[in-house]
Amino acid sequence: MEYITIIEATKRYKKSLSTIKRLVAKTPQKNLKRGDKLNTGKYRVLVSVDYLNSSFNVSNETTQEPTNDLLKTLQNELHSKQTIIDKLLKNQEQFLENERNFQILLERGNQRAELLEQHFNRNREQQPEEIHEEIKPIDQELSEDKIPSDRASFEEWLKLFN
Repeated sequence: MEYITIIEATKRYKKSLSTIKRLVAKTPQKNLKRGDKLNTGKYRVLVSVDYLNSSFNVSNETTQEPTNDLLKTLQNELHSKQTIIDKLLKNQEQFLENERNFQILLERGNQRAELLEQHFNRNREQQPEEIHEEIKPIDQELSEDKIPSDRASFEEWLKLFN
């Protein structure tokens, strides 16, 4: 017959400490056993597992260590997490490849900008020929004050401006 402590019983049967203690208080002596002596001078109380099983209407199968269902569940979770990790690694590889391509494009853009800057600097260095155009003063007789009144002389006067 297997015996466990009250603390172990709370963990195994998932009941509160007070529930287990109440049950132990009503338990017949044949289902209890003295354990190690404590510092207080009292002995640790051990309770029969069979008695606890019958009290909580639990079969032996449910109190056993992790079952195959639990192992399958954990394996499924592990498999799904591994799938997620694989996808993340693949996404990281794609990200790094895209970053490399972006760096190449950025370098090409910088090279084009440098070429344009060199071209514009070269053109700025070459001074265009200065245009020297003399502005001729308008003769006194061509001023607007002396606009001819007849048609023939008016046309001659206009030709002087062209």
